Amino acid sequence: MSARLLVVASSPALAQTLQGYLALGGFEVANAEGGTAACARLTSSGADVLCVVVSPEWDAEAFCLERKTQSPQTPVLLIYPPDAADADSRAQRYQADGCIVGPLKQGTVISAVRMLVKNRELTGLLSSGVDRSAPVWEPVPNAFEVMSLTRLLSLEGLRARRYGYPFTFMVLGLDFPQQQRVPPALTQALRTEARAQLTRSIRTTDWYAEISDARYGVSLPYAGTAHASAVAERLRARLFGLGGTLLTVSAGLVGLDSLPLDDAPSAALMQAALATLEAAQLAGGDRVSIKES
Repeated sequence: MSARLLVVASSPALAQTLQGYLALGGFEVANAEGGTAACARLTSSGADVLCVVVSPEWDAEAFCLERKTQSPQTPVLLIYPPDAADADSRAQRYQADGCIVGPLKQGTVISAVRMLVKNRELTGLLSSGVDRSAPVWEPVPNAFEVMSLTRLLSLEGLRARRYGYPFTFMVLGLDFPQQQRVPPALTQALRTEARAQLTRSIRTTDWYAEISDARYGVSLPYAGTAHASAVAERLRARLFGLGGTLLTVSAGLVGLDSLPLDDAPSAALMQAALATLEAAQLAGGDRVSIKES
């Protein structure tokens, strides 16, 4: 079952455009014109993610805050017009789970929503249900950091294709035994130590974010998969045994040149790297796996 989205916008034309974009992404999409209609729709049908369009005609940010107060587990994506100032800080102030700024492009919209859906799946809240074989962590601590990584992947991917330089995306994951539940105190200790190690270990041109439970996405511009593999081995060595746990680390790598040209860079890189990491962990973990072309 696909995730159910509700697009809330004062402009029917814009709502239909977004509905078309998201339907192509495989989502089940409904529209509501304004907050009153949205509340009625949510009462009758519910939704897994809200996509709320900010415009002068209505107070979309206040609606966002109201929904997060009433239903904090439902992700809200605020969609700002191109001339919006301080969109990130405004979205944080109104407790949105993410935001994007126009002009809207299909790949950007789909990638942003997919990240929110994935985060909700990982906290076991998606109405369709998921198999949580991974250890239980607290929710991802900074949705805006994840959104920043998603935007960066899109921009770097397009730039790398235009100018012909190598680009690799890596996802590092701690190899927990299946069905192991991580104690809350250890959760924070592992997260703090992992972030400190990654901050010290990557180049200034690289970027990382915790993208899901015990998994860290790392953007590596100007690095082919051979160089990125060496980087992955170095990072695995530095992350091994976090918190005195003796946990090993696996990595999934995907080079931009291994993906079809018509794929949206951010979504394709994220999906391929996660799938490659999961394959490495299913094979026993403690290894680097590279997606084949």
